[in-house]
Amino acid sequence: MVLAAGKRGVVFIINATDPAVAHEMLEKLPLGKAHMISFELIPIGPLNPLRFL
Repeated sequence: MVLAAGKRGVVFIINATDPAVAHEMLEKLPLGKAHMISFELIPIGPLNPLRFL
């Protein structure tokens, strides 16, 4: 996963089947409740290499 040039931020990998569910999860975080966070949701495929962790 690569951030676009000139953008800084944090990447959350969320186990959700629907971007709307992920959006709801992020809105429940303290910064989401305070409307101090902005985010872009990008669906990604299965991360098979993570199963080895």
